[in-house]
Amino acid sequence: MIGAEQWTAEERAVRATLFDELDRLAFALEMEGSEQLEAGREERAQTTQQIRLGVQLAQRLVSGVWSDEVHTRLHRWSQEYDARTEVGR
Repeated sequence: MIGAEQWTAEERAVRATLFDELDRLAFALEMEGSEQLEAGREERAQTTQQIRLGVQLAQRLVSGVWSDEVHTRLHRWSQEYDARTEVGR
């Protein structure tokens, strides 16, 4: 992954749009989770919260700013991923 400082203006614009849309999605999930809690659907609210946290990890990835929660995982599993995706090529 190239660093944010090497992105073109177009790449920065696309990533900014992705970040904003992911932020809207995270907000919507937060609101849904609140509604679920109010309705007494605690297990569903917990699932919605986990999905929201996954969306926030995606935000960190598209932002290009180092995040241990994202980039450490990518680094740890990159060889296995590459090996798996190269099999059919």
